Amino acid sequence: MRAFAEALSRAGDCPAIGTFIKIANPDVADLLRAADLDFVIVDHEHSPFSVGDVAVMVAAFAGTGVPALVRVGDHSYADSQRLLDAGAAGIVVPHVTDAATAREVMSHLLFPPRGTRGLGYTSRAGGWGMLDGGMAEYIRHGNEVVARIPMIEDPSAVEEIDDILAVDGVSAVFVGRGDLSVAMGVTSAHPAVDAALDRVAAAARRRGVPCGTAVADAAGAHALRGRGMDFLLVSNDASMLAAGAAVLAGGARAGYGSPTDPLATGGKK
Repeated sequence: MRAFAEALSRAGDCPAIGTFIKIANPDVADLLRAADLDFVIVDHEHSPFSVGDVAVMVAAFAGTGVPALVRVGDHSYADSQRLLDAGAAGIVVPHVTDAATAREVMSHLLFPPRGTRGLGYTSRAGGWGMLDGGMAEYIRHGNEVVARIPMIEDPSAVEEIDDILAVDGVSAVFVGRGDLSVAMGVTSAHPAVDAALDRVAAAARRRGVPCGTAVADAAGAHALRGRGMDFLLVSNDASMLAAGAAVLAGGARAGYGSPTDPLATGGKK
């Protein structure tokens, strides 16, 4: 399985393209092969995944060679440990509001002396205790290869972005424009949200840290061209299924003179 850093370099001049995974079925990994995604993020924050479900999805994507990161639900130690030992290619942490919070969550994701991550060498991440290179390789991979990505979703985080990016262990930064806009009291299309994205991207460039965000579709991705995005999350598996089904069914009805637009009616006739 590629590392997240390899996914970024694989993309060339285009941002690395990924999507969120919200459907707890390993067949999704095979179904998405045709998309040739650079990476995925299994969404443990906004989907009803158990830790076991996430582990199955991480393994399924590993079988296709696509790095599967996991967006955790909070800043707790326990889930991040189990997800890392399940073989996650990285951890995406929501609502990292300041440098102190960044130091706390990065510590959970790094082995001593840099952090407090516990050893789980006999897990999937350690090759079930049979990893080539042994314990030393397990620790090296955990500290040097696994991605650790804080999400910038609060105005205070934008103000402290330079200090957050300076924290040991930060591999990349993800601007969550949806939650950020809500916290600002504006829509995600508001110029203030654009300015915040540009501020974070500029700070990331200064430190050589990859920066990314999420978009709903290809048009949203194109709109960010030249804005310093190194990776983009384009939609999610569940929305792709819903939108594709609506277009297909609507197109079939249109051939029989049906005026129904399933996208406009939410799929209801």
